[in-house]
Amino acid sequence: MDSVIVNLDKVRVLMTKKKISEYGLSKLMNVSYSYVYRVMRGQRKAGQAFTDGLIRIGIEPNDIFLTQTLSKDNECAAD
Repeated sequence: MDSVIVNLDKVRVLMTKKKISEYGLSKLMNVSYSYVYRVMRGQRKAGQAFTDGLIRIGIEPNDIFLTQTLSKDNECAAD
């Protein structure tokens, strides 16, 4: 099974290239600063608001996500 995660390295590259702080990123994405802060530090998973915000500021959808294959132990059992 594949798990989708946000490519935070791409986000950091964009921030550096455009000289945007995490606070500035939060304003451009229309999400709270604390949300951006937690996602960027791996304290919270990025949700749809985060990914929608990335698309809104110009990150290509194909550049946003990484896929990671999970072991069978990490798969959810079907009901």
